[in-house]
Amino acid sequence: MARDIGQMIKELRLRRGWTVRKLAEMIGKTPAYVSLIENKKRQISMPLLEVFANALNVSPAYFLQETKEKPDSTELRRRILEELWSVIERYSSAEDREVFCRMRRIPVVSCTAAGEPIEYEDMFPVGYSDEFVEAPDITDENAFALRIRGDSMEPYLSDGDVVIVCPSWKVKEGKPVVVKTKDGEVTCKMFNKSGDKIVLSAVNPRYPPRVLSTGEVIWVYPVVRAIKNFY
Repeated sequence: MARDIGQMIKELRLRRGWTVRKLAEMIGKTPAYVSLIENKKRQISMPLLEVFANALNVSPAYFLQETKEKPDSTELRRRILEELWSVIERYSSAEDREVFCRMRRIPVVSCTAAGEPIEYEDMFPVGYSDEFVEAPDITDENAFALRIRGDSMEPYLSDGDVVIVCPSWKVKEGKPVVVKTKDGEVTCKMFNKSGDKIVLSAVNPRYPPRVLSTGEVIWVYPVVRAIKNFY
């Protein structure tokens, strides 16, 4: 039977012979707070889960085993992979790192405009492509990559660069995004909001901002990484 995270915390605490008060002191919380977590009366956040894991001397990944709940699981997987990658870089050979990189490849599914918007056909099924980029620390299962065309994002992004897009990540103002409009256009721009409007701005001053209503947009996904070409 699957166990709740609160139940697992309680089991680890009892296994160590600790009282609720002792665990509370170790994580800087009150006994009442710990009791609420253990009895599933309060939701546990990812940062707090890491605090509990450190106090109980286990990996945060321990709490993903046979649990009903996976709070902020995308963020948790990302952090675990970052830790794993740092260990691999420190102790493994170049050949080992190459093998690990092949474990997570992001499909390059099309091009996106960094200039005038281009028409965009429906994407391939998730994970399908003839071209891939390696990104072992990207945990979004729906992540995909697009190749930049145009110069509106110069010098931030150049023609031919590849951007990795994570649909499950939250869009943030002042950050690059890829937007698909109802006209079938896809463009890469800096994202901001003005009331109920979406403002898409180029980095290159030769291109004016574009203002869209939410009804004109099918999706807005964050660009989380760029792979640049220098030659």
